[in-house]
Amino acid sequence: MSTLMMTTPALAEELPAVEILADASTTALNVEVMVIHATTAHTKKDESISHLLKYFANYKYTGYKLLKEHKSELNDKQDRSFTLPGELKMKVSVLSHNDKQAKVLVKITDAKGTHNYLDSTITVPRNNNFMVAGPKYDGGILILPLSVKY
Repeated sequence: MSTLMMTTPALAEELPAVEILADASTTALNVEVMVIHATTAHTKKDESISHLLKYFANYKYTGYKLLKEHKSELNDKQDRSFTLPGELKMKVSVLSHNDKQAKVLVKITDAKGTHNYLDSTITVPRNNNFMVAGPKYDGGILILPLSVKY
């Protein structure tokens, strides 16, 4: 059985009050999931994820490569599913949001949907990120930063 870790790094900068929308609940959310392979097989670090590397400092892995980015614009009660390496499937559902945070359901299953690796509702502060780490893949793990911006 795989072990998954979840963290909430503070990656987004706070917006000035004038940039905050009056009614965020009607705004579509830009949801992005990055698929990163972490490994000990090498020490190469993908420059496109250099802004995230400081959050991986406590991991035992020495090499990090961005494999794919999944971007969606979602409203409340909408979801997107996509495949992950290693015959996994991820579904991200926006349950609700307000001007301060979004509630997002994240599910990771095997490709057939018969085994759940993760089924969690998370609260992501506005314009911030949440990370899932742990599905084993190719001698390392997958790290899945999930960004919710609106």
